[in-house]
Amino acid sequence: MELQKEMYDWKIKNFGQSVNGGMDMLLGVIEEIGELSHSVLKKYQGIRTDGSDFYIKDSIGDIFIFIMQYLSENSIEYDEMHKYYFDLDMKFESVEKYIFGLYSIISEIIRNDAEYEMFYNGLPEFGIKTIINEQEILNYINLAVRQLCLISASLGWNFYSILNDVWKEVKMRDWKTYKLNGVNQ
Repeated sequence: MELQKEMYDWKIKNFGQSVNGGMDMLLGVIEEIGELSHSVLKKYQGIRTDGSDFYIKDSIGDIFIFIMQYLSENSIEYDEMHKYYFDLDMKFESVEKYIFGLYSIISEIIRNDAEYEMFYNGLPEFGIKTIINEQEILNYINLAVRQLCLISASLGWNFYSILNDVWKEVKMRDWKTYKLNGVNQ
C-alpha cells in the first residue's frame, strides 16, 4: 500500500529503523490509546473541552500511523485499507467500549510478539507455544483498524477523513531538526 510506504519512509527519515522488530511502534500505539482515552474522558467530564475533538482525532490518526509503521518494520504489507465503512446514522455502542476493544487487540499483538521473542531467544522451558505469524498479525490489525473506524463513527466522524487530515499534518514534521515537537515554533 502506497500510504503505508509513505508513512514508513517518513518514520525512517525522522527516527531511523527500529532495533526491536517494531515493538517501539506498539509502544507508540499504547501511548496514543492513552491520549485518546484521556481526551475522551475530559470531553465526557466537560473539562478542557476546547480542542478536545482535535486531540481525539489526532490520537486516532496517530494510532493508525504507528500500526502501519509496525507492519513495515516486520515487512508485512497492509492492503485492506478501505475495508470498513459505517453509516454514521447507525446506533453505536459507547466510544469507550471500542477503545477498550482496541487496547485488548493491541495487547494481544504485544503478548504474542513477546512470547515469540522469548521462544526464539532460548526460553522454551517456559512452555511458550504461541508463535504469531504474518496472517495472525494481519487479522489483529484488521480488528484494530475496525475498532478505529468504530471509535470514529461512534463520535460521528469518518475514520478515513480523520486519517487524511492527521497524516497531512504529521508528514510535515521534522523530528531530526525540531526535536521538541517536530515543527519550528
